[in-house]
Amino acid sequence: MEKLDSAQLDQLKEIGTYLRQVRQEQSKSLEEIATKTCIRLPLLRAIELGQSQVLPEPVFVQGFIRRYADVLGLDGIGISRTFPVHSPLIDNDLKSRGELSAVAYAAPVTEVLEESKYSLRSSREFSDPAGGFWRSKAAYALYAALGLGAIGYVAYALSNPGQSPDPAVSTSPAALSQPPSPVSSISPVVSPVSPSQISAQSPEKPAVEPSVQAIASPSPAALSSPTDPNAPVKVEMKLIGKSWVQVLVDGEVQFEGMLAEGTQRSWSAKKEITVVAGNAGAVSVLANGGTAAPMGNLGDVQEKTFTASANQ
Repeated sequence: MEKLDSAQLDQLKEIGTYLRQVRQEQSKSLEEIATKTCIRLPLLRAIELGQSQVLPEPVFVQGFIRRYADVLGLDGIGISRTFPVHSPLIDNDLKSRGELSAVAYAAPVTEVLEESKYSLRSSREFSDPAGGFWRSKAAYALYAALGLGAIGYVAYALSNPGQSPDPAVSTSPAALSQPPSPVSSISPVVSPVSPSQISAQSPEKPAVEPSVQAIASPSPAALSSPTDPNAPVKVEMKLIGKSWVQVLVDGEVQFEGMLAEGTQRSWSAKKEITVVAGNAGAVSVLANGGTAAPMGNLGDVQEKTFTASANQ
C-alpha cells in the first residue's frame, strides 16, 4: 500500500477537519454518511482524523473525499482535487543539471495546491455558491490543465529526443545546448503523451493512472484461495478487467492489492465478507452460489458486504 507523504497527510487533515465540521453543522451522523456513500466507517473516521494507516492508495482516498463532500451538498470534485494523489515526478538531479526548462517543473500544479489550501480555510467559500470558491473553479481547471500539459510535454520531449519542441512551450538555453537525459531517469509512472492527446484528456484522469501503475500485482501463486465447504458465507470473484481489490473476512483484511484480468479468487467466512473494488465494473462477484454480476460501473469505487442470507 502506498503511504501518504507529509504534504498529502497535512492536506488530508485539513480536508477531514472541514468535512467533519460541515457534517456536525448539518446534524448528520458518521453512520448516515457511511450508508449514503457506501464507504466503511473506519475509512471515514480516518479521513476526518487524518489517519493514513488504514487508508488505501491516494487515488482512492481522493474518490472517498469526493463522495463524502457530495453527500454534504458540497462541491465534491473541487474539494477532492485539493488532495494531491502523487508526488512530483521530476527529481532534483535533473533540475540541477539544467536539462529541463522551468516550464517542465509544473509550477502551476503547486499554485493549484496553494489555492486549494487557502480555499479550505474559508468555510463560506465552500458552502456559499456565490462565494469565491465557486468563482475560482475556472481558475483551478486552467491551472490543472497547464500543469498536466507541462508534465506531459516533459515526458513527450524526453521520449522523442529527435523531434523539435513544441513552439508553444518555452525552453531554457541549457535545455537546448545539452542532449536530453535517457527516459529511464524519469519515474516509471510517466507515460509518453503527445500534445494532441494532452488537450483531449480530462484533468482528473492522469492523476488516477500513475497511482494504479505503482501498485504491485499479486504473484501468480496467489491466484486462488481455499474455501471451507461448510462455511455459511462463500464469495467467488472473477476479474473481467484490471482492478484494485480489498477483501475483509469477518472484519479482518485477507487480501489487498491489484488483480489482473482473468484472475479468479474465492473466500469463505463464518459471518460476513466485505469486498472493496477500485474498478467495480471489472470485478464480477458470485455470493453463496447465486448469480455472478459486476459490483458496479467501470471506474467506480464500490464496497459490498455479503452475509449468509446474501444471494447476489
